[in-house]
Amino acid sequence: MPRYYFNFRQNGHLTPDTLGSEFLSAENAYLEAFNAAQEMWTELLSERHDPRRCSFEIHDEDGNLLFVLPFWEILESCHDYRPERPAILETFRESVATVTYLRRAHGEFLREMASAQNTLRESAALIAAPL
Repeated sequence: MPRYYFNFRQNGHLTPDTLGSEFLSAENAYLEAFNAAQEMWTELLSERHDPRRCSFEIHDEDGNLLFVLPFWEILESCHDYRPERPAILETFRESVATVTYLRRAHGEFLREMASAQNTLRESAALIAAPL
């Protein structure tokens, strides 16, 4: 089973995990880090430390950084950010409007590029002309 190391960073100071823990997958390691951060939140507050300035840096056995779990994500997980799903027709209309806008912007971009090329050619001709 792979071993993962949960290095703890607080206010820029890194405390390395020298023992590590075994998990079936990186996903399991992430979930454990998330649970540990939740448990540490109250303890950090009672010690008058700002948990939002802490994070876990999870490394694999080879020392490769797999992911960083900032503790402020614990707060973010408390909110229900699921937006209402728009109707399929509304989504389709938004997509068509986006494509139309992109086509128009692309055409304007090509015209501006052609104008810039003409200006460069004219400038080069002026520079090359004898005084």
